[in-house]
Amino acid sequence: MKQTKVLIEKASQAFSNKDHETALSILLPLVEEAHPAATGMLGLAYQLGAGVEQNSQKAISLLQRAVELGDAYAAHSLGRLYMMGAGDVKAD
Repeated sequence: MKQTKVLIEKASQAFSNKDHETALSILLPLVEEAHPAATGMLGLAYQLGAGVEQNSQKAISLLQRAVELGDAYAAHSLGRLYMMGAGDVKAD
């Protein structure tokens, strides 16, 4: 658990440094293991087009999955996406 938290922090830092390749290499195995924060972070990557092709529908799917897994930040991000709109998602 503690090691996973360290990995999530490393992925976040990598995204901040625009080192998307490193961030994704950390996140993808964690997403396969259904890690909530990693799933939400990958959803944000798809929302922003950070290291992956921007894809609002994939972002929504991943953020919804992260919410189901218990990630509160993903719930906030998903609500914000619906409220503000993004890509092909119209604002409510």
